[in-house]
Amino acid sequence: MIHGDLHHHNFILSGNELTLIDFGDSEYHWFAYDIAVAIYHVAQAEQMRPDRQEFIKSFFNSFMSGYSRGNSVTEFISQIDYFIDYRHLFSYTYHSLYSDKSQLTEQQLKYLDEMRLSLIKESSFLGFSLL
Repeated sequence: MIHGDLHHHNFILSGNELTLIDFGDSEYHWFAYDIAVAIYHVAQAEQMRPDRQEFIKSFFNSFMSGYSRGNSVTEFISQIDYFIDYRHLFSYTYHSLYSDKSQLTEQQLKYLDEMRLSLIKESSFLGFSLL
């Protein structure tokens, strides 16, 4: 069982205590997918950052350091890049099907089209491998 939508808007930090919220997308899925979702959303939020690649790799390493303290089984790490691209495809499909295009801003429509084009080009979402 995984959270399914693990990103910075779905946890509360109080002191040193981290609490996950919003389990509406919880499902039986690969652990690698849960981690990939977190990485995907960090990568989305940091698209304009000049040191984006280094920042994402640093976030991934820190995330995995904490993750491995609670779950020593991490042989699935080699699948993370695949699941990041899977999340990108899922996000594009979800927003294409369920968004009311008439309610989206021009910037949101442009981003959706950029997602479509990146999927057509068959390039990875990150543009580099985490491993």
